[in-house]
Amino acid sequence: MYSMSHEDVTAILIQFAKYGLRKTSMEDIARASGLSRQTVYNRFGSKEGAFKWTLQTFIGQIFETARAELDPAIEAPEEALLAAYQRWIGDFVEILTNHDHGMEILDLAVQSSEDTTKDTEHAFAQAITDFFISSGLASSPQIASDMSYALSVAAKGVMLKSRTSAEFEENMRRVISVVAR
Repeated sequence: MYSMSHEDVTAILIQFAKYGLRKTSMEDIARASGLSRQTVYNRFGSKEGAFKWTLQTFIGQIFETARAELDPAIEAPEEALLAAYQRWIGDFVEILTNHDHGMEILDLAVQSSEDTTKDTEHAFAQAITDFFISSGLASSPQIASDMSYALSVAAKGVMLKSRTSAEFEENMRRVISVVAR
């Protein structure tokens, strides 16, 4: 729909994490995006429209970045998995945990009835499953799927327990070392 850099989309998401959906103003969104308030109204129609677009765009952008980390030719597949999860979740742990409404934003994302969000999560899980197979870490598609599921669930738990991106990375390294044996 609209093209915007990952940095600008992240800046808008941070505004929602700082003030919450209810208190974030169109002026906050305009300032974060570098657009005029009138342009924000014209593009999104409402604050809720801007939030929905920001969330969908952010998730799409991090999916593409995370998926790009999954190169089956890499010498250390555990490092590729770690990098993918760092892009998928770790890079925005601080947005969620260090802003007053970060968890509200996460909850709204989880509750989103948008098929795009759910499809992207499913596509990431499938990319992880495919990586387990192509890198030789799993001996069958079912084992790869189970390993992907275990990492997905563990990553969500690690996210909730981490305060920083570095802490997320350290704990995911431990999880991946166990799952990818």
